[in-house]
Amino acid sequence: EIPPASSYVLRQYHPKYAQEARLAFIKEISGGEATLNLALAALHVAAEDDALVTHSAVELPVPLFLKRMRSFATELASHHLRPSDGGAPLDPAEVIKRVDH
Repeated sequence: EIPPASSYVLRQYHPKYAQEARLAFIKEISGGEATLNLALAALHVAAEDDALVTHSAVELPVPLFLKRMRSFATELASHHLRPSDGGAPLDPAEVIKRVDH
């Protein structure tokens, strides 16, 4: 008897996606703190978790989520976080610096 197509897809793809996500995470953190993109590293962890926990046959769209995160940070900076002198909105990198300190 041939197994259902859905079980074949699950067995074939979710371990592959988990492994790819783990390797992408390792690559991202291997450059050290100076080059680390924390959002991207966190999304790779989420992608691995998604593949292992949900057995998803669809890969988590990390680039799309990263783009959304950048958009949210830009919107936050331009609409809600301004320097104390009332000047121009801060860029996203400056927002992260202020949040971290």
